[in-house]
This record gives sequence, C-alpha cells and structure tokens, in this order.
Amino acid sequence: STRIVGMPYANPRGATPSEGLRLFSDAIEYEDFNYREPFVGKGAVRAFVEAFDIAGIDFVPQRVSEGERAVCFTWKVVVNGQDGPSD
Repeated sequence: STRIVGMPYANPRGATPSEGLRLFSDAIEYEDFNYREPFVGKGAVRAFVEAFDIAGIDFVPQRVSEGERAVCFTWKVVVNGQDGPSD
C-alpha cells in the first residue's frame, strides 16, 4: 500500500485520477481531516478524488507511513507549478 498511495492523485500519461483506484480494494476507506466522515468504497473515493481533478492543481504525497494493509500520508498542494499554502 505504501508504494501505491499516490496513485489516485497521479496522472501518468494522461490517465484519469480514478484509474489508480483499480489497484485498491472495493472496501477502500479514505479519511481526510478536513471531512467529518470517511469516504467508504471505490464509488465514494472515486467521486471525492475526481472532484479535485482540477487543471493546474496537483496533490503531491510527502510523508508516507509504512503499512501492508493500511497507510497514512500527508500531501502538499501545487498550484500551476507553485507550492500552495502550507498551513
């Protein structure tokens, strides 16, 4: 899971962000401190990720925990090639 954590946000060779979700379990759970409830299941996670598929905005994983069945990570936002706010 550690090696593929960035896949939902990656855009290899023009693939959509949700393409990376094919590597995850149907029971995927995505938790974000900005939201009260987790996103559960591929459909919910896909909708969340695709909502942030905005031209010029990239989410770049930074710190990634080690894990076989679960992983935690932080990311930074890059807007038009420039680092976004850090707070």
